[in-house]
Amino acid sequence: DALRGLVNSLGLFDDRLKSLLAITTAFLLPAAGEDAFAVDLKKREQGGHKIHGVGEFGWHSWLIFCRDMGATLKASDEALKSFCRWRAKRHKLATAEGAAAGEA
Repeated sequence: DALRGLVNSLGLFDDRLKSLLAITTAFLLPAAGEDAFAVDLKKREQGGHKIHGVGEFGWHSWLIFCRDMGATLKASDEALKSFCRWRAKRHKLATAEGAAAGEA
């Protein structure tokens, strides 16, 4: 109840609290047999790692910023698409510079 009062004072309500608790629990207490935080959009019953409150934007953000997949991910959100294009350009430049250094 103390947490609910704090979250409500921030303008967040019960569903957001449920999401916050689900993400925190998944991060701090990975599922049995797992040693790291994981998230995707498939439900656990389907062998996935769906976390309440994490949709496509959250999943793509995790893949981009935590798994460094920004150079290859096809995001659907415009802000994420923009970052992915930038990251792909940086990856291409780094790859070209590495190849040039290997030839020298």
